[in-house]
Order: sequence, then C-alpha cells, then structure tokens
Amino acid sequence: MRIANFVTIIGLAWAMSAYAAWVRHEREKRFDLRGDTTKQLPLVRLQEAKTLWHRPHTIFVDVRSAAEFRQGHIAGRFVVA
Repeated sequence: MRIANFVTIIGLAWAMSAYAAWVRHEREKRFDLRGDTTKQLPLVRLQEAKTLWHRPHTIFVDVRSAAEFRQGHIAGRFVVA
C-alpha cells in the first residue's frame, strides 16, 4: 500500500510540474515580456469602467505605487504594492 501511495504522489507531482511548465509556456506566447507590454493590455474606457463598477462581482485592482495610493484612491479597491 505504501508503494502505491508513493507512486501516486510522484505521478501527481509530475503532472502538476508538467501543467505548470505548459502554463508558463502559454503565458509567454500570449504576453511577450521582452518588449512593450502596454500594447497588449486591454483598454477600459471610462463609461465601461463606470458600468463595471456597479456590478456586484467586479474587482478593481490598484497597481500604482504606495506613494500614489496614499495621494488618493477609489473606495472599495484592492492595492498591489
């Protein structure tokens, strides 16, 4: 029984490792991080942002620096600093 558990754990670890490598490969294909990545980001216009803001499951993420965040921010936001 212990050998079967060991083989199962090794198999799961291999599968998770293979999946992580595949995800990383696909992400690099989707977003070329060597160049200007701002061209690949979706642009949300003000009216669309206002519409999204009123939806209950929308999350806004503030990615500005901590200093910019302290200068002012939107209520109900998350900050990544």
